[in-house]
Amino acid sequence: MLAAQRKPSASMAMAERVRQMRERGREVISFAMGDTHVSPAPQIVDGITRAMQSGQTHYSSARGLLELRRAICEHYYHAKYQDDQILVVPGVKQGIYYVLQSLAPKRVCVLEPAWLGYKATANLLNVPVVSNDQTQPGWVDRLRRETFDVLIVCTPNNPDGKVFEASETEQLISICAAKEAWLISDEIYSVYDYSQKWHSLSEFDYKRTIVCNGLSKSHALTGLRIGWIASHHRDLVDACFEAQQHIATCVSTPVQYGVLDMVRPDFAELRATVKQYEANRQAICQRFPRLAPYAPDGALYFFVPASLFGERDGTALAEKLLDEAGIAVVPGEAYGENFSGFIRMSFSVSEATLQTGLNQLTPFLIQ
Repeated sequence: MLAAQRKPSASMAMAERVRQMRERGREVISFAMGDTHVSPAPQIVDGITRAMQSGQTHYSSARGLLELRRAICEHYYHAKYQDDQILVVPGVKQGIYYVLQSLAPKRVCVLEPAWLGYKATANLLNVPVVSNDQTQPGWVDRLRRETFDVLIVCTPNNPDGKVFEASETEQLISICAAKEAWLISDEIYSVYDYSQKWHSLSEFDYKRTIVCNGLSKSHALTGLRIGWIASHHRDLVDACFEAQQHIATCVSTPVQYGVLDMVRPDFAELRATVKQYEANRQAICQRFPRLAPYAPDGALYFFVPASLFGERDGTALAEKLLDEAGIAVVPGEAYGENFSGFIRMSFSVSEATLQTGLNQLTPFLIQ
């Protein structure tokens, strides 16, 4: 596949436009990026610094540090996995690439709206992709009739924040089991669960599963690239390990050492960030009641119809808001063919930035 045939990341493309506008002196508030506004906890910064100062800057095992994999097993999965069933990777997207490359599926199914990286990764491997719009009635029956050998889900979901309830996950497992299909669960937003309905796929009894998670969104480490994949199938983890040896070698060694004492989904700084974003979510609903029906169960985004702003097309609305309001959002077409009439708005910003941005959006929202 030629590079020209690939679709660029819509959020990264918007981030680049924002950067260029700011360099020209234009003030822009970005509700586009899926990143936290906070810095890493001091313990992580200190840990990385100590690792570098002590010379821990060389290759680690391509599997990841043993003590790190053991910490992941203990703090995220309550020992449901063994350390050799975990592979530390440079972010979830690279982990999913390894998984699809190793499984060599005939067809991948993605539940939409969905992060565009799933399709892009399959396309890089020349694997056909079929989409299922989970916002439409009957989507479960359509999924049951569909042909695929890998299903990818994200919970809480990017871009709409949907959290799969236990009963829905059991349905997905039943469908995959009937097809002998693999189920990949991207759980990178798991700490941002405002509904209290979230369950990890690791809690369910289905062996053809791959659970993906990491520290990018929860620990403010998007630029340091550290995540993991977990599966009860050691052969699959071993195949991904071999791929990593040849593609990435290993995850940054000082970063691995630096996060050792903080690899858990609950600590003071993280609780404060979750509380802030839950307050931001509520503030948007209170300020703009018409957006309240689209309040996410989890993650960091509102995914709303452009029609609420008087536009039919999400791309046109995104351009209008950027040019006239100085607000960056992501057009909905990036998340599926049926969502060109939507935009994604991130609320992972400070309270002051959120209020300024909402003030600038007010004239554009139909009351």
